Amino acid sequence: MSGLMRSSVRILVVGDEQVGKTSLISTVVSEIFPEKVPAVQHPVVIPAELNSDRIYLTIVDSSSRPEDKSKTVDELRLADVVVLVYAVDRAETFTRVATYWLPEIKKYTQENKKGTAETKRALKVPVVLVGNKLDTRGQDTHSSQHLQHNVLPVLQQFEEVETCLECSAKAFLNISEVFYAAQKAVLFPTAPLFDAAERALKPAFEKAVRRVFRLCDKDKDGVLSDEELDGFQFTCFGAHLDAHELEGIKLVIRNQTHDGVTPQGITLAGFQYLHKLFIEKTRSETSWTVLRHFGYGDDLHLRPDIIDRSIRKADDQSVELTDRTVKFLTELFQQFNKSQDGWLSNEEIEDMFSVMPSFGLPWGSNLSLDRSTVTTARGLPLQGWLSLWHMTTLLQYKTTFRYLPYLGFPHELDDAVKITGRRFKEMYKNRIRRDVIHCYIFGAPKCGKTYLLDSLIGRPFETSYTPTSCNRSVCNALKLDKDKETKYLVMTEYPEHEVTDVLTTNMEQCDVACLVYSRDAPDSFAYLIRLCNMIPRHVPIVFVETKADLPSTRQSSIQTPQEFCDAEEYAAPIRLSVKTDDTSALFRKLVDFALHPKKGVPAAALARPSPFSFKKVLLVSLLGVIAGGLAWKFYFSKRMQSASAAEVKPSSR
Repeated sequence: MSGLMRSSVRILVVGDEQVGKTSLISTVVSEIFPEKVPAVQHPVVIPAELNSDRIYLTIVDSSSRPEDKSKTVDELRLADVVVLVYAVDRAETFTRVATYWLPEIKKYTQENKKGTAETKRALKVPVVLVGNKLDTRGQDTHSSQHLQHNVLPVLQQFEEVETCLECSAKAFLNISEVFYAAQKAVLFPTAPLFDAAERALKPAFEKAVRRVFRLCDKDKDGVLSDEELDGFQFTCFGAHLDAHELEGIKLVIRNQTHDGVTPQGITLAGFQYLHKLFIEKTRSETSWTVLRHFGYGDDLHLRPDIIDRSIRKADDQSVELTDRTVKFLTELFQQFNKSQDGWLSNEEIEDMFSVMPSFGLPWGSNLSLDRSTVTTARGLPLQGWLSLWHMTTLLQYKTTFRYLPYLGFPHELDDAVKITGRRFKEMYKNRIRRDVIHCYIFGAPKCGKTYLLDSLIGRPFETSYTPTSCNRSVCNALKLDKDKETKYLVMTEYPEHEVTDVLTTNMEQCDVACLVYSRDAPDSFAYLIRLCNMIPRHVPIVFVETKADLPSTRQSSIQTPQEFCDAEEYAAPIRLSVKTDDTSALFRKLVDFALHPKKGVPAAALARPSPFSFKKVLLVSLLGVIAGGLAWKFYFSKRMQSASAAEVKPSSR
């Protein structure tokens, strides 16, 4: 839950015996130091109307006796924040802070947390370390020597310790500050944002700040101008910055950094320094206000309501990018192509995705790019970049939803994609409306399926053979001959052990099937005949004979490939060699058959009952119902007449 959305905070006070835990609670409630206190104070609830953040505070006392440990453990699991108290006049109570209490707190507050290691670190229950009985030091009650020499090592060792302060329940010194610090540690925790030992922003927070900077940099020139900085201030805090305040901010950054300010404005380094300064000045609420305004939750990931969407669609519908999203992705490519050479280098891609919290690229590592779309030695061209996003959206649209907000998509996610029409309805018109075509490719091992996928994305022919062990999808853009319209073809190859399952359960997403057999493999077409009987009849099929450069070998099937295609009303097989032939005509044919299914399926598969036939069946059914009703009426009338006659005869005797 976001801190600003909380309605309550539960504070647990722990520590050794006689350190003043109960006295702290009693004093903050009554504003009078109690002469006598119970062994354990009952939980205290402070109403929201008495709190500046308008939330309920529940303060829970605890016992230090060994026999009460189970109760303390139960409360640790419920606590939002822990106030750990030691007595400044008893050194042994401070020693046990690091040797006993903090390890215990860490153990019992984290054991039920779920998620990744990074998420668990972000969700650690914060601890406020409090030195009580400050009045026992005499006149030097405000000395910071103890905090600097003794507490700093504890802060460096235990990052869950948000802050440390000293107080006196007896002298009513810093009592309110203790519980305000505890409340603040929950609403605006420092630990997820700042590494106190290194005095640096933590990686997840640094990525979030980078994204906020990019979103505020409206002209994408890499600096925040005075106007952009003022816009950021007003957006987050509802107040403008005057010229004097703007110059003051830049002066502070200029004095502390060497690259934080340029004549054009504040750089990313300067913007990051501002947030570092906020935290070091105990103003973490400023950074959290910014984070929450830009959609971040307490785990420094964008909230689910921003990146999660579910789409209701039929199995024969697909999800595609809208023109608005394609335009955004094109502009994003141009923004990060710093060299302006038309290719994204690995470094430029990493820079673009450096705002992501933990998950990497949508399609895997940079090393897998050249196995997914068209690439060159110089990098990823715009055509390949857009192809990757079209394929990702088709196969896993939720991944697109997750990434677009991080990358700065300026519109609602509902406007990012579109749902295609029902294929079953459109196929009878012989015009399927799709911008992205999904082709499943099947065939016996060593028939050249992988070579065809490589050919689609421009990879060179490889002589070595590697069996397909997992799903692989590739995508590239194609210009159709007729209208020069651009379509994106996604081809997916499945490992042998998954083919049967795909054919029986997953063909609704297939726009066209490419069945491959090899000229030099005599059993390869018989293999396809078996598969063909499992493919739904409405799926267009293109048969491909590979290795056309090799001598022909008679297929072991009863029918030759041509005879089978003629008998089943399929188009004649395409013969080609991946090594020597241009395969672009095949890929355009796959798209053409997907868009015009009559070219790739038997005529009977697309036969649709005529309106006349439907009306005839309906009329016959209706007449049958009427005839049945009349027959039943006639039968019931005869029964009634017979019953009446039976009642009259005895009375006439």
